[in-house]
Amino acid sequence: MNGGLRISVPVKITEAMLSGTDVPEADYATWASGTTYAIKARCIKGHVIWESLKDSNTGNDPEAAGSGWWTKVSATNRWRLFDLEQVTRTSSPGNMFYELEPGAPIDSVHILGMDNVDSAQVRIYDGATLVKDFGQNAAGLLPTASDWWAYCYGPWTLSDQQHYRGLPYIVDPKIRVDFAGSSQSVQVLILGNDTTFGNEIGEGVLGGVRFRSDQVVAFSDENFNIPTMETGALVDTVTFTLQIKSSKVDELRDFHKDNARKVCFFTISDRWRTTQVLGKITSFEALLHGPTISEFAFEIRGVPQQ
Repeated sequence: MNGGLRISVPVKITEAMLSGTDVPEADYATWASGTTYAIKARCIKGHVIWESLKDSNTGNDPEAAGSGWWTKVSATNRWRLFDLEQVTRTSSPGNMFYELEPGAPIDSVHILGMDNVDSAQVRIYDGATLVKDFGQNAAGLLPTASDWWAYCYGPWTLSDQQHYRGLPYIVDPKIRVDFAGSSQSVQVLILGNDTTFGNEIGEGVLGGVRFRSDQVVAFSDENFNIPTMETGALVDTVTFTLQIKSSKVDELRDFHKDNARKVCFFTISDRWRTTQVLGKITSFEALLHGPTISEFAFEIRGVPQQ
């Protein structure tokens, strides 16, 4: 399997980076210290939806550490597509857009879990100057070829992900993403920086990729910081062995140490959505053959999906 392993490390999107959107943040009222909340009442603070655990809940800050008054439900609708979770969605009755200014160069954009999205468009600006327009890219059920026969008779395939790589180098870019569609939703929008291992001659994934999908009823906050989980979430696990030149062993090990605790987007092969995983490296083992070639065995556990 050629192409090596591409790892996109997501940029954490902050309030200061979100320069524009038409998605409202009106799921619930903003938390107010003078309001008394009943059990199961909800409010918003810090772009998060909170639910009261008790009656007579007055003056208790939901963000206070160790508070027994509130539980986190999810990000607000506006912010769900940045939470790196595939059990939540940002939804809109019509078209929606996001403008982001990360304050540093970005070389990839990844959109996951599109539903009822007719098309997505990514544009890159340097100040007010449009540098790159990737055009409107159709999503949903699409024919596998562009001729009339494929359109009429198929086969058709589901396109619920889009990946934009090799973005132009801009010190302080503005990235605009437009989604066209009715009653649409998107699970994840990632601005990332990519690193590739095993893409040179004599390198690559050995012997294919093993895939497993498990159904779970709960998931530990310690793994993916998901506070609530619907019954029946699926967790995908992929395992594979990557052969690289021994001269890159320390580089790969250092990359793993720096990013082992982060949710990243892994592309083992572009051919299948199954081999493109949002998750964490849960096992990492090296076999050093000598000065020429070495092998690394990976286990990557995906974030739970609904």
